[in-house]
Amino acid sequence: MATSCTPRRTTENYDPKILIEKIREISFLKIVPLKLAHFEKALSLSQEYRLDLEDAIHLAVAIENKCKGIYSNDKDFDKTLLTRQFR
Repeated sequence: MATSCTPRRTTENYDPKILIEKIREISFLKIVPLKLAHFEKALSLSQEYRLDLEDAIHLAVAIENKCKGIYSNDKDFDKTLLTRQFR
């Protein structure tokens, strides 16, 4: 049986309030609401780029907001018009 040295994230060491606070501190981050139109556009984008629905929703929102890049470790975005950044 293998064991991991990495601590697991649990509710005991995870505070959602701190996470939200940290997200709000990201100066270049713009949070936008999802609209029904995003889901509708995602359906065609998922077929065009062969993305799963979740990735296609992200792409639809990014396109509407004129984003040129996306921060993701998901290589599926490499086949889209966005430049994928990974950190």
